[in-house]
Amino acid sequence: ITAATVAVTAVLRDGDAAFLVPPGDAAALAARLLELAAAPAQLVAAAAVARVRYDELFAVDRSGRRFVDLLQRLLLAPRRAT
Repeated sequence: ITAATVAVTAVLRDGDAAFLVPPGDAAALAARLLELAAAPAQLVAAAAVARVRYDELFAVDRSGRRFVDLLQRLLLAPRRAT
């Protein structure tokens, strides 16, 4: 369970790999906690999706490859006159 901030919603969808509540909304957080306490299978399913999402986006080999690709693009990009 996390707050549905801009950064979080760019990566996660509610009910998929996470359970989102409005930032600062204690009542929504409490309701979501009660909902999930009554449905442990939802937590197990979300954990599986979260692991796949993590591997796709943040695993070291993938993150490293994206970083190297970015550096190569920057090094090969035409230089601007100053």
